[in-house]
Amino acid sequence: MISGKEALRKLLNIYAKCPLFSKLHIWVRFKSCPFLELIKYIPEDGKILDLGCGYGLFTCLLHLTSPGRNIIGIDLDRKKLGIAIKVTTNCSEKISFRMGDICEIGENDLDCITIIDVLYLIPFERWELIFENCFNRLKPNGLLLIKEMGKKPSWKYIWNLIQETLSVKIFNITEGNSFYFKTPLELGEDLRRIGFKVTRLDLNKRYAHPHFLYLCRKG
Repeated sequence: MISGKEALRKLLNIYAKCPLFSKLHIWVRFKSCPFLELIKYIPEDGKILDLGCGYGLFTCLLHLTSPGRNIIGIDLDRKKLGIAIKVTTNCSEKISFRMGDICEIGENDLDCITIIDVLYLIPFERWELIFENCFNRLKPNGLLLIKEMGKKPSWKYIWNLIQETLSVKIFNITEGNSFYFKTPLELGEDLRRIGFKVTRLDLNKRYAHPHFLYLCRKG
């Protein structure tokens, strides 16, 4: 597995020609989210779909840590997608991006789908449709990997709300109007109702944010 220092160096090299603000965002995201811990659970090859990929940070990390993966990034933000496409043009034919709503997945026979810090921007009433769509698009025994913030401990939850308010409402880094958070227990129950076998992991101990990982296996 690539070290955190080496991964960050390679990422910053990929985004070297981007505006300073975009590079700063990449650096902060990498330092504040356990991306390399998430990657341990993702197949080293096969067809991977990164929903809500943004600038393509995690999409690029998936390639850097295992070039055998075929990765598709999907997002609604035209500006972020433009940057993701630009920086990966000469990177690999196994990385591609397209604009789209995560409720409308067109790909089939997926080995893994990732949703990293995206659900909190989507109204609760749309979550079930997203989960059902993911379940139907995965291969048997395929993996849906979700990383979201929890509500405990309270101080981390409050800190996360402050940061997201700045990102969404002040700096317009992320598109959204309101925030939608569920407890880890509630989200796990929602996923099990769809038919997933769910394992939940607490990843917040070394971070200032209440990170929770959900490994959702299609039976």
